[in-house]
Amino acid sequence: MDIAFQIQCPGVNFDLSHAGKGKSHGWFFFSCYNTEQANTLLEVNASQKDKDFIMAVNWKKAEEYVKAGKAKKTAVRYAHNYMDEKTHSAVSEIRTEVLVLDSKELADMCYMIPCPKSPHGCDVDPTGEYIVGSGKLAAIIPVFSYDKLQKAIANKEYDGDFQGIPVVKYEAALYGEVKKPGLGPLHTEFDGNGNAYTSFFVSSEVVKWNIKDLKVLDRVPTFYSVGPLCIPGGDSKSLLQNI
Repeated sequence: MDIAFQIQCPGVNFDLSHAGKGKSHGWFFFSCYNTEQANTLLEVNASQKDKDFIMAVNWKKAEEYVKAGKAKKTAVRYAHNYMDEKTHSAVSEIRTEVLVLDSKELADMCYMIPCPKSPHGCDVDPTGEYIVGSGKLAAIIPVFSYDKLQKAIANKEYDGDFQGIPVVKYEAALYGEVKKPGLGPLHTEFDGNGNAYTSFFVSSEVVKWNIKDLKVLDRVPTFYSVGPLCIPGGDSKSLLQNI
């Protein structure tokens, strides 16, 4: 069954996401930018506020709403692409209907976490506890805690709402910050040994840091404005089991 989330955030761009794992299984984490809702001179007008968001989506709760008949069928036309494991080939199907859940009307499904401006990528470590996301215009890497996020939600530690979606207080969900790691952190990968590796768009480097103490361990220069990077299996829970 396909579910589309109707997020009541007009003008906000949803960038990249990763699924939770382990303790955070049942959640998705999206990086969001353009909270200014700019539609002209985007790189200028969409970079005015100090923070944008990481959006935490409880897809298990969404599943409950679907089973309870809370979703609305909407006529659409989109390509559903997937890999057929039996034929080992890609399949593309055109579908014309989708279920829509309105996050503004259905509580306990979506939450916003403030994040340094223009985040590009959101990554979850192999344990499922640490959520890393920062902006390409930032000079720090915030590391959020899944446990602290759940506590903040339970205690309703909110700083208002954005388009009807609760905004969790930054400090309430924050595990800590990597100080002065470089300029413009984008994507983060993990080695399963407690270390993280972040690409830096502005200072053009890859920086290694420790997840627990948030200390920078090493750095290596790269070609101009590096973007994605990859440690095979680094985002998966199984990486811990293979070490």
